Amino acid sequence: TEKKQVHHTDKVRRTSWRIVCGGGYFAAGFNGTIGHSDVWNRIDAPNHYTFRLESEGAAQQLSYLYQFFDALPFWKMRPFEGVNGNAVVLAEKGKTYVAFFPHGGEASLDLSGAGQMEMKWFNPRTGRFGTSAMIRGGSIQKFRAPDKEDWALLLKTGTRSE
Repeated sequence: TEKKQVHHTDKVRRTSWRIVCGGGYFAAGFNGTIGHSDVWNRIDAPNHYTFRLESEGAAQQLSYLYQFFDALPFWKMRPFEGVNGNAVVLAEKGKTYVAFFPHGGEASLDLSGAGQMEMKWFNPRTGRFGTSAMIRGGSIQKFRAPDKEDWALLLKTGTRSE
């Protein structure tokens, strides 16, 4: 709060997806909330501080991120360098690819090690998948996000599973 940082829902969601698809992990805590915590109330009991959390959706959207990756073999996935364009990609080459498009746009992925794949767009704002389609790997493929918002593209080898 002293630095007038703004951690609005869109920034938290987009940054979290970028970090995870880049192969990292994140943790969040804000100095400005310490004065409202139970710890502070025990230290300064005469001046009881109240704190009410009003979520604009970031917590729910982070749960979508968790649920998305919890259904994947994320521990086998690594940052993927075979991408060109507006996406960050985490992949188990030839098997599973997650491309995050922070502001829509398009990107090309080198899928030369993959065969037939199921393709589904995931909306990180709503936690919902779009319709799935089958594509053939084996070469560089170009993908365009549905619009200018942030989207995640899931590519998995095998047959369609819904």
